Amino acid sequence: INQVQSMFSEKPSGYTPLVPVMEGIFQSRTARNGHDKKLLLLIATDGAPTDDEGEEAIDQLRELIKTKRNPDN
Repeated sequence: INQVQSMFSEKPSGYTPLVPVMEGIFQSRTARNGHDKKLLLLIATDGAPTDDEGEEAIDQLRELIKTKRNPDN
């Protein structure tokens, strides 16, 4: 419990490049149709998604999820 508390005592900093990371996951072999296991993606973050410049990328994340997510795998 102390480790978790100490992690959450730090203020958020840096970028949160979720879009490129998730693009890589959705393009991975595990996420492709025909794979024998479903893919569960759990995201825990301390901030809004950002691009490489630190600008918020919420719309890009929504679009990625809408277009790339495949509930069948």
